[in-house]
Amino acid sequence: MDAPEVARRTGAMLVGSESTANIGRGWDLPEEQIVVPREGEALSFGKFTLTMIKSKHFAFPGGYTSSQAAVGATINAPLRPPVPWQDYREGGSYSILIEHPSGSLLLQGSAGYVPGGLDHVDVDVLFLGIGGLGSQTAQYQDEYWEHVVEATSPELVVPVHWDSLTHPLRDKPVIANRFWSDVLNFAPKQSLALMDLKAAESGITVRHIPYWQDVPLLPLPPANTE
Repeated sequence: MDAPEVARRTGAMLVGSESTANIGRGWDLPEEQIVVPREGEALSFGKFTLTMIKSKHFAFPGGYTSSQAAVGATINAPLRPPVPWQDYREGGSYSILIEHPSGSLLLQGSAGYVPGGLDHVDVDVLFLGIGGLGSQTAQYQDEYWEHVVEATSPELVVPVHWDSLTHPLRDKPVIANRFWSDVLNFAPKQSLALMDLKAAESGITVRHIPYWQDVPLLPLPPANTE
């Protein structure tokens, strides 16, 4: 929602779907700062290469309709705030592949997946969205792990999108997302425990990294940084 403001302040490019572009346009972000990549197009930023791979958003169980309505919907015209948060439609979800001469990483922001969609991708580090995963069936959890983690063969998995959407980070421990816990009736800690179990079964390292610190992802940070 605030990505155009980040781009405005930093001069960065806003990269995403046409819906993302329309959020930027509604913010009066210049068109030359907006990029909607073609399917499979690799974008270069210095020594970094970024590729957006089409994925799926996490499917909310139990019919949480106000958020579910945004999933699969698009923003078809410039969205000029202030608007209700429900007007920020999904517009498409992506696995984001970032490659550099020093290594590669994949950001899987949402706990949805496309079967076989990442079979051609191998990465060193995977930032794995697990928000809501504890509310899904064991079959879904196994398939998500198979099609995202096992498919990409990372050396390190870092769980993301499990923390509170509304609590500040500075000077406080990161806490689990109480809002979604109340709405969807699942414990975010269950999602984290699931990652520990999957890591033990697969031998893949799952680790939390400290926030507000520079952390070299490879080689792996020592265990006391968890």
